[in-house]
Amino acid sequence: MATETLRPNAAGTYTSLSKNGGSANYDRVMEAVADEDSTYVYTGGASLFDTYNLPAHSAGSGTINSVTVYFRCRKTDVGDTNARAHIQTHSTAYEGAQKSLTTSWVTYSETWTTNPNTGAAWTWDEIDALEIGVRMGVGSEPPCRCTQVYVEVEYSASSYSQHIMLWG
Repeated sequence: MATETLRPNAAGTYTSLSKNGGSANYDRVMEAVADEDSTYVYTGGASLFDTYNLPAHSAGSGTINSVTVYFRCRKTDVGDTNARAHIQTHSTAYEGAQKSLTTSWVTYSETWTTNPNTGAAWTWDEIDALEIGVRMGVGSEPPCRCTQVYVEVEYSASSYSQHIMLWG
């Protein structure tokens, strides 16, 4: 098994979350190491979401086993609020299960073993067209923040790819 990590590189179809500075929402959540309260997107309590475009895959080949979206969030006060992973594939939106937020930064995830639009295994073309994101504020309050969103594509390299990796 191998994994390729893809991080946002542009705005996706939807941008409804607020951001703390910066030029675009995606640049608030794209870092490889989470910077917590330095850069983030947020909501004041309303249920809102963003999607982000990704670069085309560069290392992956073979059979895709799963797609996992990671999102690092926290609420800023006591009260009940949630977040969900959000993906856009074949121009259709899908969301993962609600994750109950705490006041500490926590990395949550949602895994799709098949493409929810087709019900079949993911293809590399679908990965290259995938948008990922996060919905926050599922519940009435309090405000919440997200500092990092990325996807990991787990795959089994083809025999040809394994041969190249072994023999260079």
